[in-house]
Amino acid sequence: MNPVLIAAVTTGLLGVFGAIVAAPITSDKLIVTDLFRWRRPFKRSTVILINDGSGAGKTTLAWALARKFNIASVFGTDLLREAVRFCKDQSDSAKDSQIFRSSFETGSLFRDQCEDICGPLLKIIKRIRRKRDPEIIEWVNIMASQVFKEIPLDAGNGVYFINLHIEDPEIHEQRLRDRGNTSYEDSHETERYIKNIEAVRTIDQFLMIDAAQFAGKGALVRCYENSKELSRVVDQIEKDIKIFRRTNKLRKREAGI
Repeated sequence: MNPVLIAAVTTGLLGVFGAIVAAPITSDKLIVTDLFRWRRPFKRSTVILINDGSGAGKTTLAWALARKFNIASVFGTDLLREAVRFCKDQSDSAKDSQIFRSSFETGSLFRDQCEDICGPLLKIIKRIRRKRDPEIIEWVNIMASQVFKEIPLDAGNGVYFINLHIEDPEIHEQRLRDRGNTSYEDSHETERYIKNIEAVRTIDQFLMIDAAQFAGKGALVRCYENSKELSRVVDQIEKDIKIFRRTNKLRKREAGI
C-alpha cells in the first residue's frame, strides 16, 4: 500500500481520536464517562444518594464521586422539588403543604415536608434501579427512615445512602456564604439561611441521627463529616463502599448464594 496513503489515514484516525477524547476532558463530563463505561465499578441498578441539610457540600461531593466512579450524570433534585410544588399548586390543599416553605421554617413539621417529596423521589430511585445506568442523586433534607420504608434494607438494594454534616458552625456558615458567592443563589437568599443558621444546623443534626440508626443493618448508610479536604471524604467513601461490597460478597459465598 502507498506509504503516503497509510500516513494520511493514520494521521486522520489519530486526529479523530484526539478530538473525541480531548474535547470532553475540557468541556463535557458526560461524554468522558460514556467513553469509558467499562471502568464503572457499579452495576446498572446502583444509586448513590447524597443527602445533607443545607450547605454541607453535597453538590460538590456528588460531582467528585461521579468523576471518581466514572458515573455519567448527577441528578439534582431541586428541579424535582419545583415540579412537586407546581403539581401541588394546582390543588386546593396546596396552602397546607410544607413543600412551599424552606426547611428551616417548618419546625416540628419538617417530617411532613420530607414526606411531600419522598414519594416522587422513591419512584425515581425505583426506575433507576430497574432500567438505567448507575446514578448519583444529590438531595437536600431527606430522611433515611422514609427512604427505607419502601426500599429493602439489604445489601442487594443497590442504594448507597450518604449523609453529610458539618461539625463546626463557623465552617458551616462560611460554606453557605461560599455557595451564595459561586452559585445561582442571590445574596438575599444566602442571608436568609445565615440568619437562621441554628435552625439549619438543627435539621443537619436531625438528619444525621436519623441516618445513623441504619448503619450496619444491611444497606450501606453512612454519615460523613464534610469540613475536611474534599479528596479525603471522597477517598473514605470509596474505601467504605469497597469494604461493604467485599463483605457482602463473602456473606453470599458463605450462604451459598
